[in-house]
Amino acid sequence: MKPLSKRLVKQVKSAVPTKMPMVVIVTAAILPLYILGLSGGMKFLPLALLVLISMIMVSAFLGPNLTLLISPAVALAFAGSALLYKNPLAGAALVALIAFLARLAMVSSKGSMVIMIPIFTAMFVAGPPLLTGHDPAAWANVGAIFYCSLAASFWAAFVSWLLLRRIAIPQLAHLPSLKVAVLSGFLSAAVVGVATWVVLDHHLGKGGGWLILTLLIIFQPFTPGTMVKAIQRAVGTLLGFLFVALLLLVEPNSAPPWAFALPGILALVAAFGEKLNPLKSYWEYMTFLTIGIVLVEGSGSGRAHLAKSIRHLSALRLHYTIIGVIIGLIATAIVLQAQGQLFPRSDVQESVATNS
Repeated sequence: MKPLSKRLVKQVKSAVPTKMPMVVIVTAAILPLYILGLSGGMKFLPLALLVLISMIMVSAFLGPNLTLLISPAVALAFAGSALLYKNPLAGAALVALIAFLARLAMVSSKGSMVIMIPIFTAMFVAGPPLLTGHDPAAWANVGAIFYCSLAASFWAAFVSWLLLRRIAIPQLAHLPSLKVAVLSGFLSAAVVGVATWVVLDHHLGKGGGWLILTLLIIFQPFTPGTMVKAIQRAVGTLLGFLFVALLLLVEPNSAPPWAFALPGILALVAAFGEKLNPLKSYWEYMTFLTIGIVLVEGSGSGRAHLAKSIRHLSALRLHYTIIGVIIGLIATAIVLQAQGQLFPRSDVQESVATNS
């Protein structure tokens, strides 16, 4: 006789429609955000939104079971970013470690979206969420970030389970071997770790966070079509910022947070759709992803004149993004020059042919 837990799981699965209606999936995704808003947890809303959306994208490719498994580690990373943001060396080590693990995960196509985890860790270490008190590094705030991130990650796994009952996730390009993945991870960790140390040591704040984020996006050594994708990442990132700048021109200074959060959410959904469509260009995905991250993250600043605040920060972010693009392209070019010596049998080139 089967254990009671297995019988319950089987009954739940049989009760859920094989092809879940999209309206149910969308409702499930926004339900915890709606509950937070009604219950007065507005301080938790921006962080929950960022983690939920990013982890749905991760989980759709990684799978709900693996997402549940890594969720505590993800929550620890996000909470640790707030705890360590005053310590440049420790903060840099944290971001470098997570960047290394994210690149290691790309030895499988299922790990292609894990890059979202170091991206948000980098953003949080440069400008930590403040959920309680006045000090982001206080234990009460660190604990609040952990529990909020953990709950959002668990819920993202559930939403992705519903999503996978409706759509098929395509196979994406992956690194050709564990050897290449390890070397790629070390290179990414070194470049991103140094950048994070500089950002924290010089107190560059959110602008520095965008420099690290841009490097994580641009510098992905040994990925199939490395330089072409690096250029497309750069173009998409800059186009995204330009779109946000145009949006800010028409938004009044009195615009409420939802006026930025809503188009940001729609942009992230569009980015996810672009990722699922193999016929779409990579720069289009990056454009929507940048718009979504900028608007959703910016909507949580909690300032009275939000449009004015985002407009001020947007120029700063664009400045550091351009710096990150330049550093990322230079680092990519250096790696491509050394690639022939590191892999004489052209392992990476064979992977490009296989995954393109």
